[in-house]
Amino acid sequence: MTFLGSWPELEEELYCGRISDDEALLAKAMEIGAILQVTDGRDKVWRRGDLLVGEVTEITPQLERRRRIYLAPGSQLQVDITGKEVRIRDRGAMGCIIYGNRFTQQIAVSIVVQADGRVDEALIRKIFQEAAERTASVSQEHVILKSERMLSNPQKALEKALEEDCQENGWNGRPLICWMAKTLLSAADELVVVARDQKHAKRLAEIVSDRTLLDQTHSDRVRIHFTWDRVSGFGPVAGLEAGLGMARGRFAFAAACDLPFLNGMVIQRLFELADPGRGYEAAVPVQPNGYFEPLHSVYEREKMQASCQRALESGERRIHVPLQELVVNRVSKELLLPMDPELLSFFNLNTREDLEKARALWQEKGKKG
Repeated sequence: MTFLGSWPELEEELYCGRISDDEALLAKAMEIGAILQVTDGRDKVWRRGDLLVGEVTEITPQLERRRRIYLAPGSQLQVDITGKEVRIRDRGAMGCIIYGNRFTQQIAVSIVVQADGRVDEALIRKIFQEAAERTASVSQEHVILKSERMLSNPQKALEKALEEDCQENGWNGRPLICWMAKTLLSAADELVVVARDQKHAKRLAEIVSDRTLLDQTHSDRVRIHFTWDRVSGFGPVAGLEAGLGMARGRFAFAAACDLPFLNGMVIQRLFELADPGRGYEAAVPVQPNGYFEPLHSVYEREKMQASCQRALESGERRIHVPLQELVVNRVSKELLLPMDPELLSFFNLNTREDLEKARALWQEKGKKG
């Protein structure tokens, strides 16, 4: 339904159950000077291979919002889509899930309760029939789809479907930090995420440790640790000191949080170039103009952590100062071209224009596989 004019009042009358049929709906629209357009051409449920998908939508002049559910026998995945942003709402075992306005939900819940929670096709038809009789917000015609076969790993199939929809529609289905975490876990034994404070660390843990967002196993999640700056206001020096202090390996790769195209092969090559056999304590990429990339580098963990600690104690915020205490292998970016021909590993996000460019590059990379 599309409402124009004095639509809030009409919508409230309709969705609280005070308008029971189409004639009453049109009469009320005329009474309050609202314009109403009713169309039922948009599919609200459809098949997607072995899965079922359902969706309800709210469209205003400013925004489009959807709630979508992916279904397989015994499993469900629900997401909220606002514009291009996707947020996972719920996932897990199946139950009785009811979408709709509050009046139709009340009708459905009442009928399910009367049936002691035993939901079958006949009960679903009864819900639709009674709702259509009591409110004009429900069509007299409806379609019921059934899953046709069991899946060995239904939750994985649901997550894959969401992933494909995000890619196809340009939705931001995963926060950037989750893509980075996935790449980093492919190149290192553990991952330490450094936040600005304890509250921020807790929020990042909720995001990154979500298996649906990260697409990792339980054992991978055990390898992810969270900490925060010991001293606030000291930027990368404080972040490196905290992260390196929690890490356990001899060498550690340090990355900024705004690198959408991290490359696992590049990271592994930097580990190789921080060769202690040749006396190196760090491998740091260097730009043609001589500037270092200290937040895309490999460090001998204990030595860099101690150097950052001394910098903090002396009130030093500049990241290049702790580096001066290490024996650094200055890595020309040309050495990394075989692994990353466009050097996208170093593309970072500083502006909205950078973000839009990254999205376009990401979609292009997705199409190329």
